[in-house]
Amino acid sequence: MSACRSLTGFAASLFLIFFAFAAPARAAGCTGKPVHLSFANWASAEAATAKEVQAAIAVFEQANPCVHIDSIAIPYNNVVTQLTVMSVGHNTPDVMQLSSGMPDLLAAQGALADLSPHLTAQFRQDNYPALLQDGQFKGQQVALPFALTPHGFWFNKGLMAKAGLNPAQPPETITALDQAMAAVKAKLPGVYPFGIMDSKAPYTVVVMWPWLQAFCRTTPMSDNHLGWTQPCAEQAFAWFAMLARKGYTPVGNDIKDNRQLFATDKMVFKVDGPYLRGIIASISPQYAANDAFAAAFGAGPVPAGPAGSSRTAIDIHLIAMGAHSAHPEEAWKFLHFMIASPTSVKDFLIPQGTIPPLKSSQAAFAQLLDQPYQKVWVQQIIPEAQPIPYNAKWYQASNFIIDALQAVMNGSPVKATLARLEANLKEVYPDYQP
Repeated sequence: MSACRSLTGFAASLFLIFFAFAAPARAAGCTGKPVHLSFANWASAEAATAKEVQAAIAVFEQANPCVHIDSIAIPYNNVVTQLTVMSVGHNTPDVMQLSSGMPDLLAAQGALADLSPHLTAQFRQDNYPALLQDGQFKGQQVALPFALTPHGFWFNKGLMAKAGLNPAQPPETITALDQAMAAVKAKLPGVYPFGIMDSKAPYTVVVMWPWLQAFCRTTPMSDNHLGWTQPCAEQAFAWFAMLARKGYTPVGNDIKDNRQLFATDKMVFKVDGPYLRGIIASISPQYAANDAFAAAFGAGPVPAGPAGSSRTAIDIHLIAMGAHSAHPEEAWKFLHFMIASPTSVKDFLIPQGTIPPLKSSQAAFAQLLDQPYQKVWVQQIIPEAQPIPYNAKWYQASNFIIDALQAVMNGSPVKATLARLEANLKEVYPDYQP
């Protein structure tokens, strides 16, 4: 992404993605000065969630007749680029839907407000400490958990049974997963045992990270160390290379490609967020009913590896406020509504397949979170999730990390590839130790 993109180019690109919902006339109910808040989000850009997010916005507007929400729909893959351009152009939205890693980049540009003054002790206690940390930058709380979506381990029960595996006992370790993949490969021609994303997109690193956590007790990039040439990282990349060499996973796929394969009985295992339930139903409508879905698919924690007990990476949706919003009080009120209001939780967050961020919301709507996969997320996956060591240069660094992953999956020697990766990242992080 270029921080020097002209304002003309910015206006043209923004025009292509701008999607403002017309707000109903409420002048009669407004007794003060009308306020317009811009809300940049990808929920409005996706058919599966556009209706739900607009319904939540409409309820907020009805309760606050002087506030109009102008929704800017940005496809997920364009969020970092477009928000960076808007920040450089001094046109940062009032409120933004973000994903893990994005707050570090935008806060380093001075684009995000510190939300700490708005947070009561009760609100902090209602959140998970590790997930709050995902929205912190240099001691400031620049974003808040919006929807909890760390990756879990999904499996196709029917395909497992056909391969002679027990769907009631999915792999809990990488050793067991290796054995299961071998069985699938031998008995189910045309079916991929596993799917790992390795396309040239920053999200590839997110999908890869739980497996690094399985091999490395201290992952690369932790505590100002690069750590890519440590033995556990070599083990992890050797495992990635094995997946490709044995044909256990398709090579060159995006996460959407793998979701399509998984939803159509062409892949047995994959890591993904809880929202995969809705994605599967949208691809294969026969799984729309909860009973049909639960009979066909299951989920559990990411299999444990040499590093010890199961862990997964914190990859969640966050929500933030622009540092230069002209209406910070109204922006905070809307931001908090989207996180905590019963309307947003019941009619937007849960239906899209995510877990509400507040423990009180999870308790209040427990009856809507009683599916087997939801219980797994609430009881096992979310509590053990740990942050990826994001920083302001992460998106620059991720390009080198993906290059290394692609290289080993296409046959390059692991040790030499990781040495080259560490040398490249030393240029990005000159103060980091090996």
